[in-house]
Amino acid sequence: MIRLTSLVPDKSISHRAALLAALSKSDSRIDNFSPAGDCLKTVKALQDLGCPMQMDRCVLTVAARTSEIFAAPSSPIDLGNSGTGMRLLLGVLAGQPIRATLTGDDSLKSRPMDRVAKPLGEMGARIEGTGDRVLAPVTITGARPLKPIRWRLEPASAQVKSAILLAGLYADGETVIEEPVATRDHTERMLTAAGVGVTRAGGEIRLRGGASARLQGLQMRVPDDFSAAAFFIALGLLADRMGGIEMHHVGLNPTRTAFLDTVRLMGGNVTAQVTGEEAGEPVGIVTARPSDLRGIEVPVEWVPNLIDEIPILSILAAAASGRTVVRGARELRVKESDRIKSIVQMVAGFSGSVEEREDGFEITGRVSASGAPLVAKFARFPTFADHRIAMSVLIAAETAGQAVTVDNTDCINTSFPGFFDCLGEIHVQCDRH
Repeated sequence: MIRLTSLVPDKSISHRAALLAALSKSDSRIDNFSPAGDCLKTVKALQDLGCPMQMDRCVLTVAARTSEIFAAPSSPIDLGNSGTGMRLLLGVLAGQPIRATLTGDDSLKSRPMDRVAKPLGEMGARIEGTGDRVLAPVTITGARPLKPIRWRLEPASAQVKSAILLAGLYADGETVIEEPVATRDHTERMLTAAGVGVTRAGGEIRLRGGASARLQGLQMRVPDDFSAAAFFIALGLLADRMGGIEMHHVGLNPTRTAFLDTVRLMGGNVTAQVTGEEAGEPVGIVTARPSDLRGIEVPVEWVPNLIDEIPILSILAAAASGRTVVRGARELRVKESDRIKSIVQMVAGFSGSVEEREDGFEITGRVSASGAPLVAKFARFPTFADHRIAMSVLIAAETAGQAVTVDNTDCINTSFPGFFDCLGEIHVQCDRH
């Protein structure tokens, strides 16, 4: 059994912790803050807005706010590749009576902001971008107080929900979000940890306006990223020679772990044990052992809570016996790449039989004559500048025992800068055995 000790801190939680700490009326200290490029862009953006925060290794310290109003930036704020950073920051800026322009790299400029712009616009913010999809650069002029709204989340999106909740802190009344399909609830948990009550009942989430005045500083340690752990869960399931992989202090928020349920439905031997809590977030130990997997139809209602894990899930599907169907995943079309197309090309490159659908794909697993679950057809794979595609290719190659290269490893740093360190740690432990 390999014990992996060097996972990356959770990216989703780190974004939200930085944003709430910047709004709090007392000091914050956030340990194990993610060093991923996306999260560092969020920190830099808040610094550009006059927020006193300092990053030292993986510790983010934030001084209590001295003004209710951010400083208007003198130039566009660059969010790099971070769609989460841009959408959540728009939510915060909606309640700031200043004008700011947010931009990013070519990939981020192709990702639509209209689903955030529409509700924030109804609340009173003015948001301008390119075309009907409101592409970046996006200019926002905030207002205070904002108008409370009732908004139905269709399609399901934790980022849109979070942007509305953050703006709702500055609304004059109660903001209500109708959420037919539950999405990750990090924002609600962290608002509660910061002293702001968020209630959920009957598929509705409610936040009373004026809550910004009640925000307390955060003293917390960010759990390790479950989405990062998913790559090594897959490796533990597929690589017999390792005898399994164990990871500690992994975030086990139930709105993030549909991947575990999916793997179990495929016959995978995975366990998760909650051992503690950080700012309302359960953390614990995850173990994955070599397993014979079978194809499944992934329940559509699970898809929103495993959307980031679908690229590595496709690798498991290619190694499983039988057919795996993923539908209801249209959101993948507007990620860092068109992930449905990217997944189809990736799986085909590992000799898998795959059919593209408008909102997903179907994969028929392949077991090679040599007994290896996956066989790479190429020595070099495209990544489409998408970090999750790049890591999925490299995990598949590790499983196949083949040396392949990808055309872009820099994109991995946007979410998992220690990815290659983890692979190296596994190799060292395998050599010892």
